[in-house]
Amino acid sequence: MIDDDPSIVNIVCILLRRAGYHCETATTAVDGIEMAEEKKFDAVIVDMRMPGVNGLEVLKAIRNTPIIAMSGAPADEETDFEILAASLGGVAFLYKPFSPAQLVEVVSTAVGTPGAH
Repeated sequence: MIDDDPSIVNIVCILLRRAGYHCETATTAVDGIEMAEEKKFDAVIVDMRMPGVNGLEVLKAIRNTPIIAMSGAPADEETDFEILAASLGGVAFLYKPFSPAQLVEVVSTAVGTPGAH
């Protein structure tokens, strides 16, 4: 989970852990990219809008892992982010605000149910 907002990172990880998934976090794109270079993850959830290096750069850097892009951008910008994310290999797009059920559904679609690997 890569997002510059620590509260989003914490909430997403709590929800994923409750659903049976393991979750690791980074609050910058650079830290997230470094983590993905050091470890193999089933998927990476990344915020598209972060200061400095953004989610699009993460999509370009992490090529061997399914990416779930997310954004709370204004509606007209979200479509652009979704199209760009898909063109760079993103497997799903999650719009903020999202419900716990939406989060778990997107993750389970991208990687399967916990323990199914």
